[in-house]
Amino acid sequence: MKHYVILLDWANEYENGITILGVAHSLEEAKEIFNASLAKEREFAEENGFTIYDDCEGVFDAGEDGYYNTNHTNLCIQIV
Repeated sequence: MKHYVILLDWANEYENGITILGVAHSLEEAKEIFNASLAKEREFAEENGFTIYDDCEGVFDAGEDGYYNTNHTNLCIQIV
């Protein structure tokens, strides 16, 4: 049985971390959890002037050019 883990890997100038937003047993359920957080992460990226590197089904990756390691947001669905 496949499991879908919705992860948020983030960093700002002061702290960073990885947060598990949910675990689902179907891709449809995983997409619901992912989409519930996507608008907030997209807004955060836009407010901070981040470059959006990937924005497709199941992946949102944005960060500050030249400072990605210290300023980024990466939301994704991982299959385990």
